[in-house]
This record gives sequence, structure tokens and C-alpha cells, in this order.
Amino acid sequence: MDLIFSFEFDDSESEYFFALIHPFSYEELINFLDNITEKYTNDEEIYFHKEVIIKSEQGRPVHLLTISSHQGKLGESESLIDEKLFPCRNETPRAQR
Repeated sequence: MDLIFSFEFDDSESEYFFALIHPFSYEELINFLDNITEKYTNDEEIYFHKEVIIKSEQGRPVHLLTISSHQGKLGESESLIDEKLFPCRNETPRAQR
């Protein structure tokens, strides 16, 4: 299998980067998120929180992952940034500060 593409460099002063990754299906993504959620949700050292930040045009959840340490955690929830975000906020609490 060959992959061929072309790109026109319109600015010789700019730096350009190209990246390629194999296709990752939505089902694979959800399985991956489910696995890491199960593994890290109750971890004693790693603070892990998954929440839906918005829904895609197809109605699929777009997740926001918070990965940090429990050290210095305030124990209070993050505030809402915008009323249009976090459509599942009544079902899932916001991440902790």
C-alpha cells in the first residue's frame, strides 16, 4: 500500500511538520477510554477523571480527560466554563480542583 500526497510550501520562512497515524475507529477509542477509566479511576497516586465536554455533530460524546496527581487536590469541583459545555454535568460531577 502506498500513500501519496502533495503539499505546496507557500512560505519558505515557516517551519512545517507532517504526521501520520493509522486509522483509529470510534469503537477502538471508546474501548481504550473504558480500559484506562477502569484502571485509573480509583488509583491512589494518579487522579484520573473522564467527562463529556460536548457532543459531536453526530451526537457522539467528546471526552475531556483530567490526569494529574492527588497531591495538592483541593477537593472541590471545577466551575463551568460555559453553559453550552459539559452536557452530562447532572449525571457526572466535574473534575476536582
